[in-house]
Amino acid sequence: RDPLPRAFCVPEVCTLDELGDLLREDPALYDPLGVAAIEGDWRPRQPFTRAEVQTPVWTNNTVRTSVELDGEGLLVLTEQDFPGWKVFVDGEPRELERTNMIFRGVALEAGSHEVLFRYEPWTVRAGAWVSGGAVLILMLLLGIGWLQRSSP
Repeated sequence: RDPLPRAFCVPEVCTLDELGDLLREDPALYDPLGVAAIEGDWRPRQPFTRAEVQTPVWTNNTVRTSVELDGEGLLVLTEQDFPGWKVFVDGEPRELERTNMIFRGVALEAGSHEVLFRYEPWTVRAGAWVSGGAVLILMLLLGIGWLQRSSP
């Protein structure tokens, strides 16, 4: 009944089917702060017993947090997953895990980590290329027009 934190780590990871079985069996057994479902194959080999997650810091297209774990775990960011989000751990790109069907997550090993979620949709890059091309064509056409005007 209490809202979930904006970011937290879970030591146990399962498939969506396994989570569905657990919920059908007894919904009271499900602890969203203890287990999360992902679509991928990653599972913690040595799950953490202690995790500390700093409050995330948001900008227009990023979410940044620091995490310290004494074992492996899944960082869950309780924001809706959407195409175009990428995740970086200690500056290195990692696979973004869709977590509990709607959230974003990333697998972490033991240690201290800086985690950055960045919104980089391909449509922004495509739009920049189209806009740049349009500016070049416009400059070319203006140059041709200027040369034709200045010719006797």
